[in-house]
Amino acid sequence: MIFARTQAAAATEKLSRWDLVAAIADDAVDAGLPISSGQSAVAAKAALDAVGLEMTPGTVHNLTVLAKFDHESTDRQRQEWRRYGTSIVEKVANAGWSQEAAFDLLAAPRRRTVTEVRHALTESRQNVLPDPPDINEVGHKLLHGIGNWFMDADKFVERAEAEGGLDAYSASVVELYHILTEKRLDAELRQLTDEERIK
Repeated sequence: MIFARTQAAAATEKLSRWDLVAAIADDAVDAGLPISSGQSAVAAKAALDAVGLEMTPGTVHNLTVLAKFDHESTDRQRQEWRRYGTSIVEKVANAGWSQEAAFDLLAAPRRRTVTEVRHALTESRQNVLPDPPDINEVGHKLLHGIGNWFMDADKFVERAEAEGGLDAYSASVVELYHILTEKRLDAELRQLTDEERIK
């Protein structure tokens, strides 16, 4: 599969990176491929190689990411991207920013410098809080941990009662174990009593 538009854009005497990016997006859409997929990158690289334009696979992949970002932008946003070289907008696209966030950063009366864009991207990475883990996953881990604690505590208490010589902290483990096991036993007894009443 050859990306014809990409090949034509790459073969022009005055190569425009933005024209190349748009051609990659159009070729991928016509071929029914996700624009930033591996298949699109391979096809785009083949088109570039066909006209002797050498780019590394990593560079071509970054172009497909930028192509997807640009293709999904509004006309007003694209107008703003064109004020910049592809390398700056590519950095923002590869950082996973939305078009709206990128526009807020780049649509300044004075063009942002590469240093300013890098600084903004670094700041955003530092300020992003990771998504909390799934609540059930947390619950399962806690339950597993509690089960392990009871098994370990059971062995510890058995040994402690046989050997003695516990300091205050170790003795508190024994006390906590007894409190928890008694409560659990009470709950089990109450449940059995309730079941007997129902019968």
